[in-house]
Order: sequence, then structure tokens, then C-alpha cells
Amino acid sequence: EVTGTIRALGDGVAGFAIAEPVVTLSGTGPEGGYASVMVAPAALTVSLEGTGIDPAAAVAAVPNAATAYAALTEVAQLKPGDRVLVHGALGGLASAFPGVARTLGAAGVTGTARRSSLAAARASALPYDEVIASEDLLETLGGQRFDVVIDPVGGQVRTDSLQVMAPLGRMLLVGNASGDWQHTVATNDLWFRSLAIAGTNQPNDGTVAVF
Repeated sequence: EVTGTIRALGDGVAGFAIAEPVVTLSGTGPEGGYASVMVAPAALTVSLEGTGIDPAAAVAAVPNAATAYAALTEVAQLKPGDRVLVHGALGGLASAFPGVARTLGAAGVTGTARRSSLAAARASALPYDEVIASEDLLETLGGQRFDVVIDPVGGQVRTDSLQVMAPLGRMLLVGNASGDWQHTVATNDLWFRSLAIAGTNQPNDGTVAVF
């Protein structure tokens, strides 16, 4: 992930100007962004001109937003009108999902957070319809059903989420913040209730840069 100002434009590139502040993905592996000058694909470059967004915040958001978009479009197959449940509402990756889901036409987005961080999650500018305590998930949601569940938490939250998924619902596993690596899912329940679970992760080619 890279942020900086445009020094030169390639042949045929339009919509950008010299000295314009931008954020981009290097497309050259995890070490590419450490160069003093980098050639970036225009298709992966977004202008920050006039947005008032801090470049450091913008560059931190890029990989999470890209991951959320790919996960919702390619894995979860989000459709306009779908209802989305996002666990760990303020998490670095999870927080990218409500905005992307709204852009893709989600009818509603509900977040969950631990009681200790519930006030902060509700006070954030993230586009949730509501944020509830994950410890009270089943009691609070009652008969509500969700088409897509984003789960970076795992453990009991994952088990509880199965009970609030709509028929043909899709759950995306994007982390395991609970630390419960022994958690299992009864696969016959997925078959009987027509549910799907899939995992998605940010790609990592194993390269390590040392400075």
C-alpha cells in the first residue's frame, strides 16, 4: 500500500494530474511500497484531492477495503437487498465491510461488539443500522435473519450466528479473534438449513522485508 503525489503520467492515463495526492496498491508484492518512487497501475490508484482524508488513514484502509470488496462480491455473492451481520464491528478488517456492503446494495447492516467496546462502536461513523453486544446476540436479534454474516471472531459467536442466518445464507470466516482453534461446525446443520460457510484471507506470498 502506497500514498504520495503523482510525479509523472504514463501514455493514455487520464483523470489524474501532476502533484495530485493519491493512494494506490503497488502490485509488486509486499516490498514494492518501500521504494522512493514507484510506477503504479492507474486502475489501482485513487485520488485524495479535496477529500480531507489523512494519507496515513487512507493507505491503511486500502487493503481492508479491497479484501472486503473481493470477499463480498466473489465469495459471499452479495446481492442488492441482502441483510448483513458483521461481528467485531470496529476491527481493522471488519470495519471495511459495512461501507462496501452499502455500496453493493445491502438493505441493512448490523454490527456486533463486546460490551466493553459497544459504546465506541455505536459512536463511530461506520454505516451500521445498529450495533449490539455479541454476548447478547441471540436474545437481541430475536427472529431477525441475515443473508451474509462476516465473522472475524469465531468460537461461540460463530455457533450463535448459524441460528440467525436466512435460508441460503452465507457466512464468511475472515479471522479467529476468539483464539478458539478447536471450534467445529455441525455440517449436517448446514445441509439441512441450506447454509454455506467459506473462508477468505488477504493473500500473502511469504515475502519478508528486513530493514
